[in-house]
Order: sequence, then structure tokens, then C-alpha cells
Amino acid sequence: YDLTNTEKWEHLLVGEPLKWRKEKPKDLGDEEEALEMADEKHLDMPLSWSMRINIPHDDGMKVTFFKRTCVEEFAPYVADDGLLTKVTRFGDFECTDILSVEEKYENRRDKLNRSVHDYQTNMVTDTFNAGREDRVVKIPSSEDIATRVFEIVDREIHLKYHYGKGNVTASTRTFIKPPLAEMGEGMVFKPELTYGYQAEIGAKPPRQLALFLLAHEMAFPKLDVSLFNKEQNLDYRLGMLEKEEQQRMYKEKEVEEEIDYLAPYLARMGHPSVLSYQKALDCKYNCLNDFKKLLVERANQTEQLQAKQNWYALNHDNLLAEEESLYFEEINEMIANLRTLEIRLNRHKDLSPLR
Repeated sequence: YDLTNTEKWEHLLVGEPLKWRKEKPKDLGDEEEALEMADEKHLDMPLSWSMRINIPHDDGMKVTFFKRTCVEEFAPYVADDGLLTKVTRFGDFECTDILSVEEKYENRRDKLNRSVHDYQTNMVTDTFNAGREDRVVKIPSSEDIATRVFEIVDREIHLKYHYGKGNVTASTRTFIKPPLAEMGEGMVFKPELTYGYQAEIGAKPPRQLALFLLAHEMAFPKLDVSLFNKEQNLDYRLGMLEKEEQQRMYKEKEVEEEIDYLAPYLARMGHPSVLSYQKALDCKYNCLNDFKKLLVERANQTEQLQAKQNWYALNHDNLLAEEESLYFEEINEMIANLRTLEIRLNRHKDLSPLR
């Protein structure tokens, strides 16, 4: 169709292409008019009827307010203490008088899964998953924690250990949480912030490092990460990065150690330092002839494989066990050779951009 024929076609859009104009911008004397014609729009889209969509980035958490209730939701592993949901209930509509706070946890190493703080009685009730009270045989009784009591008002943590064999009392340990003004940016352990009782007669007092690690565990709980969690499993991520680096170095090494395909042909000539024009042509044609032979052999292998498979399809009912076994050995060898050639070809394609 000749759309430029105005006797049969009518323009529906504003303006027309420059190549259809009788007067070109360069033929116009006025420079401003020429620029205006060159920048002319042929179609203006209508303005959007909706407001601009804004999708906020919540950083893995969401806060929703209901009637006298505030619900905070966290994605797994966003909160360092494993917090998933935090429901705060208020006694007024302005959400200033807190009645209770209910928190749910996940992946906690200490098995804590629910904590309820009643602000009316100032009582905190913690619920743990099964397995928290299981004792580890390799840990001495004086180091195996039986119960933990958190005194929120007094800012103290009381630990009671299991009873040792033949003991009528159990060891205890108390940690005192210093005021926020004294804590600073990090946690600084001081010997006067802990005291305890050892039920084992003659047992050595715990070392300061062990006490610090225990206090740190109380203040900063650890989370368990599944081996199948590729995002949070640090060992998996480091392993994948190391594997990718090894693959990259291997490819670079292959490029650096690129095979010299002319080396066998030069060896036949005695490794001359300089090639004459005729010797260079001989080397070229010898290489091309060998390459053609290789292509013919590959084509023959494919034809032989197809012929073998057709022969087996016609005669497999009459074959002996030994003949069938020999057939599969030959077929597997031919398929393996063709597969090797295919892998080499694909590897050559992958390495080509690096060369």
C-alpha cells in the first residue's frame, strides 16, 4: 500500500513524517521554524487518570494499627532476637496506656517461642518449645542450666543449674544488667555485675571469659539457621562464593593455557623460528585437511550410531544375550564419544568471549 497517496489515504495523526513533506527542515530559511518542524510530535498520549503509585520499602517489617492494638510483623531473621510478631494492647484509643505486650519468636536457639508481658501485674511469662529442658550428657551439672528467671524490674537474670550427683543443693548464678547510661554502645563485662554459688566442693570458680560469654548469650540470643536456608546460612553463602571464584579462576586458567593447535604441525617441521611463505601454506593446508577428516569422522559416527539403532530395532527379538550386551557396549561408547565432542564444543563457546 502506498500510504503517501492522499487520494486513497487520509492522515489521522497530527503532522506527517519528514520524508513525506514537500519542504524539508534544511530547506527552510528560518532556523527556529526548522527546529520546530524537526521536533514536532506526531502523537501525544493522554494524561494518566490515576495518581502516581508509590510502593514503600518496609525493610522486612510492617506496622498495623487497630482499635487499641498495634501489630508489628517481621520477616524471618530480620530481627536479631528472632522476633516475628509483636502485639501491643492499649487501654485507651490514643494508644498511650499499655496493657500487655505479646511477642512471638522463631528459630531461637534457646527455644523461646512466646513471651507475654502483663503491664498490670508487671509479670512476664515465657513459653519455650520442646527440647529446652533436655540435658546434654557431656555438660557437667554445674554448667547445665535448669531454669532462668528474668527480673525485669530489678534488672537481674537468675540462673539455676541442675543438681549434681549426691548434691542436695544446686549451683546458681546472678547477672545484673547495668543502666543504659553505663552500657554505652557495646556490652562491657564487669566482675561486680555477677555473683553466684557453687555446689561442687572444691570446684574452681568460673573464668571471667566464660562468664562474659554466658552474659552475652543472655543479652544477645542466637538464632538457628537451617542448612537449606540459602539466604541466611552464612556457611552456604561463603561456600557458593568460593565455588564461583574457583570456577572463574579455572576458566581464566584455561584461557591462559590455551592449546596451540599448530604445535604438532610445527613439530613435524622441526620447530622453525621463521616460516617461509610456502611452509606456512603447507602448514595451513595440512591443518585444514585434518580438520576436514575430523568432521567426516564425526559425521560417520553419527550415521553409524543411527544405523546401529535401526539394526537393533529390527533384530532385538532374535538377539542372544551376548550379542545384545555387545551392542549396548558399542552404543554406549559411541554415545560417550559424541557427548564428549558436544561438551568440548559448548566449552569452546563459553570460553570464546574471554579470548
